[in-house]
Amino acid sequence: MNQLTGSVPSWITELKSIEQIEIFNNSFSGVLPEAMGNMTMLKSFDASMNKLTGKIPDGLTRLNLESLNLFENMLEGPLPESITRSKTLTELKLFNNKLTGEIPSQLGASSPLHFPARYLRIYAEEGS
Repeated sequence: MNQLTGSVPSWITELKSIEQIEIFNNSFSGVLPEAMGNMTMLKSFDASMNKLTGKIPDGLTRLNLESLNLFENMLEGPLPESITRSKTLTELKLFNNKLTGEIPSQLGASSPLHFPARYLRIYAEEGS
């Protein structure tokens, strides 16, 4: 743990040739920059175990990511529909967030994505 705090810096999106970002197990808060969708060389993004809020940026799920780990944050809302079109995503870990909605049936249809049982946790709110 590095104990980095504050929001994920917007200048990170200017690193156009970077392929891997690992900022996990810190105390980053706020939303992920939407401009992350411009990081066309990015293959792996791990911002798990932070305090991130808001929705998963649609632009992030349009990249040719192989690995996306955002577990143990406070992310909300549904999964972006664009994630279902990924042909390269093989690892997706989103557990322990506040995501809502259904898991799209097309998820993984275009890629060799698999969900180890220990990473797929589905919760229902009381009364639903």
